[in-house]
Amino acid sequence: MHFLGKISCTQVETSAEQIPDFWFCNVNSKEAYEALSGFCPPVLAVSGVKNTGKTTLLERLVESLTGRGLRVAVVKHDGHDFEADVPGTDSRRMQEAGAYGTVVYSDKRYLAVKEQTGLCAADFFPLFPEADLILLEGQKYSSYPKLELVRREIGGQPVCPRETVLAYVTDWTDEGGRPCLRGAEVPVFGFDEVERIAAFAVDFMDGEARRGGLEL
Repeated sequence: MHFLGKISCTQVETSAEQIPDFWFCNVNSKEAYEALSGFCPPVLAVSGVKNTGKTTLLERLVESLTGRGLRVAVVKHDGHDFEADVPGTDSRRMQEAGAYGTVVYSDKRYLAVKEQTGLCAADFFPLFPEADLILLEGQKYSSYPKLELVRREIGGQPVCPRETVLAYVTDWTDEGGRPCLRGAEVPVFGFDEVERIAAFAVDFMDGEARRGGLEL
């Protein structure tokens, strides 16, 4: 404390909703340091059957969380083989010449393309060690904790393993017009309650940090 009195420093209030507590951790032991050195950001999937609005909700959720100062990464699985390079670009020309991988970069970003089979979502988590949260799109049958989207006109019933669902987002309502899903034992949100869903995601992140053994 004497040292702090001799230097120029800034006091940061962490009780504000905009600043999650887990951004600031005490490292008082070897075990705490090892927990941080092997740290993987919390992972939360936005899941549901096709056409339930996963991409739209993800976009709005990322916007809300980013507005709170969080760094959010998104990993999306494409069930179809997709074109990673636009025809005519230099990287595409190298790929067509036989390169199994290409990287294009500037001083602000990079794009890497590599031919590799057997990939899964977890293979890409190390790309985002500085992220506060990694959001997945899809993964409905996975063991990842998830928000499941349920729409009346698209099946109308949950399909994800119940033990993996942290909350539902639905257009079903009760007689009072409140979001409601029959048999749900977890929170239920409406599609327009993006700020409440974002707050729920922040609480999830905080809980994951505590379970990871970090002293907050």
